[in-house]
Amino acid sequence: MSIVAARARCRPTSRRYYLIAALHARRLLAMEMTIDALAREIGIEAHKIRARNMVEETEMPFMSIARSISTAAITRKASEMAVDMIRL
Repeated sequence: MSIVAARARCRPTSRRYYLIAALHARRLLAMEMTIDALAREIGIEAHKIRARNMVEETEMPFMSIARSISTAAITRKASEMAVDMIRL
């Protein structure tokens, strides 16, 4: 099979992955916008709603590969650091 034929054969698949990624990004944007709208409606900051919805370390169904790093703890800490930096 020539390189041109191989590229032509791969293009539809790569387009599918691109479309899936684009749809996922739009879904995430819609969820974030919904959280922002909810926060405005009830009068609290959006990051507080996000913090309430974060998975706790004890609720994680799996451990990291290193078994010493908690993804939930890192996510929570990163979120807190971002809020502190923005407030400066």
